[in-house]
Amino acid sequence: MTGQGTAPKGSILESVSWWYGLADVVPMSQGDGEFEVESGGHRYVVVRDSSPENLRWRLEALKDLEAEGVVALPRPAAGPGGRLWVETGGWTYSLWIPGEASVILPGDGRSLGTVTGALVKVLARHPRPGSGKADRYGTWVARFRRSLTALDRVVAETPDADGGAVRAFREGGQKALALLEEGDYRRWSERAQKNRLCCLGRWRLETVATLWERPGDLRAAIGDLPLYDAATLAENLMIAKPDEWLPFLDGLRSVWLASGWAPRDVRAAEVILEAYLRFPHRWPLLRTDSRAASEYAAAWAEGLSRFPAWLDHSV
Repeated sequence: MTGQGTAPKGSILESVSWWYGLADVVPMSQGDGEFEVESGGHRYVVVRDSSPENLRWRLEALKDLEAEGVVALPRPAAGPGGRLWVETGGWTYSLWIPGEASVILPGDGRSLGTVTGALVKVLARHPRPGSGKADRYGTWVARFRRSLTALDRVVAETPDADGGAVRAFREGGQKALALLEEGDYRRWSERAQKNRLCCLGRWRLETVATLWERPGDLRAAIGDLPLYDAATLAENLMIAKPDEWLPFLDGLRSVWLASGWAPRDVRAAEVILEAYLRFPHRWPLLRTDSRAASEYAAAWAEGLSRFPAWLDHSV
């Protein structure tokens, strides 16, 4: 029977289970502020928030995603009187029925790109409560410079490093830096951030699905640098699934165009995306695994050789 009144003393999981009327609860896993449990043959996720406002934000964002055609999303379970949360131990907890990531992420690059684009579009309309966006304009320029300096230092300390990989990393890094500087990266990044074009959180390819399986992760889905993580996903695909990264880019771009972005906004997103992809982010493998560095250099160079014409703004 669903709990009424004041939750009994005991563990957080016991209190939340009592509130939602879950019997014979079996804890399956615990993450940062989340519990995965089973009860009555069904799987649930208990999500912790700092306040009901954060929960309302997630509900609004998910409703907007559904309106964009994204399906099989997680759903909140209702407690007494239809209330969607319980406050205990100084936190707000809610119970969720996980979605099915496999329904919307069948594994092909274009589907992943369109879903990522929908996330970008919707999250841009829903700034997370209390999340002031840091001033990150132009930080890639400084970061790329520091990375190239570190690359030279590592090469000097590693005389047996693969010469071909070293040359490729240097040339690629310099080209990416030139793109940011001569392409007026600051102006484009200011425009992208001002218009909230692309604001994914720090995800990787393998963790996009957690939005469906672990709904609490949506709260981390607001980044502070436009397009950073869509670019990270593309770079992962370029190396790990070379047949899927170009369809991913096409799917992502299709959402930009369908959203009615101004041509200058599309240009802003493209410059940031291309600069990230052209930089050899995994060059530190030279320090730890020369063979892996060589394999990465080959895969990365092959990916760059297949750059789509619409994304090539290189100088």
